[in-house]
Amino acid sequence: MKCPKCKHEIPDDSKFCPDCQFRIDDKEERIKQLMKEAKQAYDAGDYGQSLIAYQEAANLGHAEAQYMLAVQYDNGQGTLKDRQTAHNWLLKAAQNGHVHAQYFVGEHYYYGECVKQDKQEAAKWYQKAANAQHPDAAFKLGLCYKNGNGVERDDNLAQQYFEKAKELGSEKYMDYLAQQREQELIKRAADIKEELNSNVPWLRGCAICSLGMILSIIVSSLCIFCFLSWFGVILCLLCIICGVSITMHIAAKMDNDESKKRIMKWKESHHDDPVCKYL
Repeated sequence: MKCPKCKHEIPDDSKFCPDCQFRIDDKEERIKQLMKEAKQAYDAGDYGQSLIAYQEAANLGHAEAQYMLAVQYDNGQGTLKDRQTAHNWLLKAAQNGHVHAQYFVGEHYYYGECVKQDKQEAAKWYQKAANAQHPDAAFKLGLCYKNGNGVERDDNLAQQYFEKAKELGSEKYMDYLAQQREQELIKRAADIKEELNSNVPWLRGCAICSLGMILSIIVSSLCIFCFLSWFGVILCLLCIICGVSITMHIAAKMDNDESKKRIMKWKESHHDDPVCKYL
């Protein structure tokens, strides 16, 4: 076997390392000391020193050290940023039962970050973390069951995990609820607008358009009478086109103004309704 401290090969029945004098039965004490040094260095912003200490503790199999080593590689703290190495340490921490690591490994598989996307594998890691009371893992597992991602769709299980996420205080679940609520309000606002605009007096607009066309034809006839040539015909067509365009624009503006008035009136009579924000 190898010495936990200096990594030199030593006999399996050794009580201590002949090179560095490290006692094999002092492993837990050594990890405790390394984690204390690592945390002090990390909190002080000495990421190079914390990386060394976390690395040694991680090599001794300490899950929290493996997780923190992943964090430093992911953020480029005390080393070059290396997401793949970060994932590898994260996976080791997750396999050693680190709950946050289990959740983030699930995220990596769900979104295909550093690994091939595999929502079934993601659901497996979400399940492990959710069983250990991780709030966001419970929420993501609920989404998996709701949408059938990596697991068979099950609305009842989805609701159970959503409730668990709520009880555990998942911020992601609260954001999800807020987004769902906003989407419902936007859809309701669209329905209200459609209902209010369904009987806007289009006849008034049509009447204006008709009047515009009549005036255009009259002007056009005068043009043809005054200019008995192709020039008169072209001028006639231009008058009709301009007349219709102008009158249609006027009609549309009047209908739009009427629509705005109706919406304002509705908002005044329903001022406490949150949907007013989206009208």
